[in-house]
Amino acid sequence: AGLPPFPPPWMKHEGLLPRHCLQPDTSINDLDLDTMPIIHTRQAVHWHVSLAELTQTLLLATSSHTTPPAVVRGLSLSVRPKSVGTFVTRQQVLLSHPGSRPLCTMESTVLLFGLDPSRVQTYESPNQMVSRSTPKRRKGPPSWQHTFFTAPNQTLLYRLASGDTNAIHVDPDAMPPLTPDNNNDDKHPPPLLLHGLATLGMAVRFLEHFVRRKVDAAASQFQSLDFVDLEARFTKPVLVGNVLQIQVWDSSTITTTT
Repeated sequence: AGLPPFPPPWMKHEGLLPRHCLQPDTSINDLDLDTMPIIHTRQAVHWHVSLAELTQTLLLATSSHTTPPAVVRGLSLSVRPKSVGTFVTRQQVLLSHPGSRPLCTMESTVLLFGLDPSRVQTYESPNQMVSRSTPKRRKGPPSWQHTFFTAPNQTLLYRLASGDTNAIHVDPDAMPPLTPDNNNDDKHPPPLLLHGLATLGMAVRFLEHFVRRKVDAAASQFQSLDFVDLEARFTKPVLVGNVLQIQVWDSSTITTTT
């Protein structure tokens, strides 16, 4: 009770699916997007300011109960209908207030699971995406690794902290058939699906710890280190009870895999 609805109002306002990508005989009201499973498959971020400055801005907005930073220049980059559903990629730019310099640029890809591809038209924007080329997995042992054991209430905790109340993370009946576990009987319900950004947050947290350890002997140098670009692809479902193995390879471009 008291939890915000999903999709949130801002997502409805921006539009999960651009109207111009619908087939001529399809109306947005014909599609039950409010109850359709929405699966996060990719996230990219480019920071225009330091992570500390961005965090402070968000904390001030939250503590003062003001509106969060404005989302501007929100645009659709691609719509790709597939047999499993439709993949939609959008770009958003965060500002502390209208007219200010950008704080960060984000790109998200979601799968509208089960959306009939015959109702949608393919769309590719000419705008360049933030994403960089995906690094290849490094050969040899990682420079550092950490094992994270997911808690039984992991999805509930992240749901409260993030405001992402998507039912697929708390209700086994709402989960799309992504894994064989979805076929469990009533006595053994399937484990819940973790939020993609929750697993990404775990990886980034330990990546930050790795960087801190690496430059611990030269604290002054650490002040000049910060996140600039981040890209993650959620290629397989992570379920409550799974063990995450976070590995880091030290190179000119630090990458992580989970």
